[in-house]
Amino acid sequence: MEPRHVVIGILIVGVSLVSGWRAVRSSGPEQVISVELPVCESGIVAVSWPGDGERVGCLEELGSLLLYAATQAGCEPKGDPSAVKAASGQRVRVEADGDRICRVTFCFLSGSELLALNVPIDLNRAGIPDLMALRGIGPVRARAIVDDRAELGDFRSVDDLARVRGIGPVTLERIAPYVVAGKGVTEDDVPGSAAYRTTVP
Repeated sequence: MEPRHVVIGILIVGVSLVSGWRAVRSSGPEQVISVELPVCESGIVAVSWPGDGERVGCLEELGSLLLYAATQAGCEPKGDPSAVKAASGQRVRVEADGDRICRVTFCFLSGSELLALNVPIDLNRAGIPDLMALRGIGPVRARAIVDDRAELGDFRSVDDLARVRGIGPVTLERIAPYVVAGKGVTEDDVPGSAAYRTTVP
């Protein structure tokens, strides 16, 4: 083996090890590859910045993640990191406004992104594309779940999925480990829109 091949091999292994705390998004917007993610009791949050940069961590680490994102985004960090709140399963994006002050916006991770991060999909918040990330759930079944929720109200437990037309015992058993009947957090519950501006440390 030539020396340069050995060097290249070492570099590849080194990069793989350093990426342990990151979620690396591929060119597809719906795909996330997770590597050695931490176990979080409080929940998972992703923090991104311009240039497709992103880090994933626990909610209690949001302040330090925002600090790093502010540096990467080239914006001025001010204020208390605890002033920025997020829900588990959200992506918080940090960008510089015209005055180079950090602006923070929020959105929820897609269903496929949540599953890649080992975070269950909330049946009471998920849309049709999110539900279609579940094995065995196509557009028809996903629509049936959403329609059932709209008609009968939130699911009180995962077992409530049995009331949905087209969801039998086999399907329910298969997807149960990957869903949760949560409180149905909506994006309006956490301040965050194109017009919302806050400062981060």
